[in-house]
Amino acid sequence: MPHLSIAQEAMPHNAPHITHAPHTSATATFTVAAADYAMRGLESLASRWWWALFLPIAAMLAAAAFDWRWGIVALAALFLIIPTLLMFVWLSLTTCRQAVSDIYPHCVTTSANGDITILYNPLQQTQPADATDCETSAANAVPAAVFVPAPVNIPVQKISGIATWRRFIALQAATADGDTTILIPVSAFACDADAAAFYHKLSDSTQASPA
Repeated sequence: MPHLSIAQEAMPHNAPHITHAPHTSATATFTVAAADYAMRGLESLASRWWWALFLPIAAMLAAAAFDWRWGIVALAALFLIIPTLLMFVWLSLTTCRQAVSDIYPHCVTTSANGDITILYNPLQQTQPADATDCETSAANAVPAAVFVPAPVNIPVQKISGIATWRRFIALQAATADGDTTILIPVSAFACDADAAAFYHKLSDSTQASPA
């Protein structure tokens, strides 16, 4: 497992204080932008499948040495087809269930053996500055149910990897939605030492858990 390097960066001095029960740990409430989740997914896909995009282009450029029209096809693929595919992948990642759930305020807790629980809170409702008409209509309105993602429990045996990425701790785990990336910002911890302890605790629990 890679060594946690987040301690080399300065932590905000106004980070919330977090209390810990014995042998358990918890983060403060945080949110993750869908763009961060999508960027992590794109980088992961690119590191594994870059050759699937560029080998065909390399083959077409080689064929262009014998027929210049293949060069036109290669340029079209490079500047039209690939950007379009990346756009659809980006939209798919930003609208997947985990990315949508991450915009809700939530916190992550770990048990003594490394199991993870993600608890979600409802989005805060903001009221417009000129709320006279809104207050009048709201008085007669029927309260609507507030959607909150259900808590997610992940046994340590389902965690397949843990790494640091930018200012996040990234967990790879098997959930009901399949293989999922869970991003936890370092700023959700009181200090770098707490983030490092969280990282190493999960890393050790993952290595010690049976396959």
